[in-house]
Amino acid sequence: MEDHVRAFEAKLILWEKQLYKGNLVHFPHLAQCDAALVDTKECISVLSTMRNEFFLRFTDVRSHSQEFKIVSTSFEFFYDDDPFDVQLEKIELQASDVLLSKFPSCTNLIDFYRQLPHAQLPMLVARAKRVIAIFGSTYSCEKLFSKINFCKNNLRFQLIGNRLNDILLLNSSSLELDIASVS
Repeated sequence: MEDHVRAFEAKLILWEKQLYKGNLVHFPHLAQCDAALVDTKECISVLSTMRNEFFLRFTDVRSHSQEFKIVSTSFEFFYDDDPFDVQLEKIELQASDVLLSKFPSCTNLIDFYRQLPHAQLPMLVARAKRVIAIFGSTYSCEKLFSKINFCKNNLRFQLIGNRLNDILLLNSSSLELDIASVS
């Protein structure tokens, strides 16, 4: 995800510079309009505001940049800049043909880190868990709020007091309801 954030920020900067020069190559619809009708200063202002807002909203992503890099690039042979607690484990990982052979068969990094021996690479696995938990908790919160909005909007519940607590508890647990055994 961090890669996408950095790429989009770079695109915003590029678009601002190009619009400032009157270059509309990345804006084909604007290029088709009459030049007198296109207010490039307004477009530049909007892009600048978007870039600043993007920067503010993703400050947390930047603060975890080193963690993301360690987890996503464990096979790179550069470990001088890595924290001391993972340097030796990265060397072990990179030197192990058995561990390296698991990587191509995994569909994503979560599967790969799940297969690593925790006892052999405890610090690297712990860092991976922290990074994965960041995105997992975000997903859980979004899912929970989506369900609350559904209850509030579609079922017209008043979400207050005990009713809100019950809905939060039900929607945040992974338990399956067994209506047959209750009735």
